[in-house]
Amino acid sequence: MLKKLADVIAGYISEKLQSDMDKTEIFSYGLQILLGTVFEIIAIIIVACFLNILKSTLIVFISFVMFRRLIGGTHCSTYNHCFFASGFTIIVVSFLGAKLILQPKILFIMIGMTYIFTIIQTIVYIPMGTEKKMIKNTTTRLKIKIQTMILLNLWIVIIIFLQDRFSPNHIFSSLLGVIAAFFFSTPFSYRIINSLEVYLNSLMKGGHEQNV
Repeated sequence: MLKKLADVIAGYISEKLQSDMDKTEIFSYGLQILLGTVFEIIAIIIVACFLNILKSTLIVFISFVMFRRLIGGTHCSTYNHCFFASGFTIIVVSFLGAKLILQPKILFIMIGMTYIFTIIQTIVYIPMGTEKKMIKNTTTRLKIKIQTMILLNLWIVIIIFLQDRFSPNHIFSSLLGVIAAFFFSTPFSYRIINSLEVYLNSLMKGGHEQNV
């Protein structure tokens, strides 16, 4: 359905701009990404409102995307799988951030440990590519590692600065968002996503066979 909608809009734009077929396909691909992102955000917000965890969800989402866009990591092979995996992850992590109550001392110990492990992970693994797009250029990898470390330090400074202005649950939500972003940039996450896709494909295949 999303592809059909993108194709219709892309066809309309191409007709107005008198573009060729190649540009129409480019428009369609870009629109699929844009519309998919919009639909996913709307779905996440609706579920978050229903569960009364909207603030936590927004904090998790911002913290997650802030690092995810930079460090890369595993992705599902289809939009539907990606929609399910990322949406489910954001909602579960947000729910934990909103509902779990931690002592401030324990929370900041967790932040310190997360900072240490993410620095080590940045040195060893970051950036993580996908099977279709691996980042092998040494200069590019070094640049992303440096940017990641700068962003991590900036995040720590913001957390410390805002600790008296936000509740422990909001800080915990940000921490979980960062952990989730780095988790999807580990070799272990690739195995989990591959297993998830096999399971989802089997469900879809089974449902298709029943309909037939």
